[in-house]
Amino acid sequence: MTIVISNDNYQVIQQNHNTFSIQFSSYSEPIIHSITKNKVLLGTTTTNDFQTLIFKATSVKTFPEFKQEMFNFTGKYRMPTSLVAKLATDLGGQLEYLINSYNMTIIGMETKDLIVVDDCKFVYLSGEYLAEINENNGTCMVCFPVDIKNVFTAPEFFELKEIPAFIHYKASYFSFGCLLLYSLMENIDFYDKYVKEKDLQQITECLNNLPIQGSKLFWLIERCLVLDPKKRSILFI
Repeated sequence: MTIVISNDNYQVIQQNHNTFSIQFSSYSEPIIHSITKNKVLLGTTTTNDFQTLIFKATSVKTFPEFKQEMFNFTGKYRMPTSLVAKLATDLGGQLEYLINSYNMTIIGMETKDLIVVDDCKFVYLSGEYLAEINENNGTCMVCFPVDIKNVFTAPEFFELKEIPAFIHYKASYFSFGCLLLYSLMENIDFYDKYVKEKDLQQITECLNNLPIQGSKLFWLIERCLVLDPKKRSILFI
């Protein structure tokens, strides 16, 4: 056995040449079901305590490792549009499953917690920022500080003055949109400038300068990145 990925929340272990397991540090039914029920990975096995997920694959790597390998091979960090569309389908499906089946969402996403299976399947593993949605007003409680510099976060996080606090659950859509935009970029400068200046225009200008305008992917990302959280949506047209 070989440990492929390891952190405080989970380990990815290669059991043999085509079998991997994800061993979570705690009960992880919502995250596991968002992967298996959404059929991002097929032929999976889950332990009864919902702490281990076993699946068949030939390779597993973190998203940063995947982008670095792409650069080593092509000389570019930005992903092909077709592959970013696949990322949008896989990760968007996970989010929608969590919202519809568990009334939960991931209010902030981090690239290190996105894994790439067989170079074409995308799975988000961490439940660190998994939050329950209040059915009455659509908000989630923020119970601890969020690492804004490393976690893709919505503008409403800049307005938080104390913890605990409440934000709209569609903060997760903004985070999702930033991750998709980053996938299309050579670097993360656009997000660093957005955080430094607390200015959404840094992100929208970056999106508008990409050669994907008018595409389904463009409209998806644009709808995720609007300022008013209630107007954000995850929808391919």
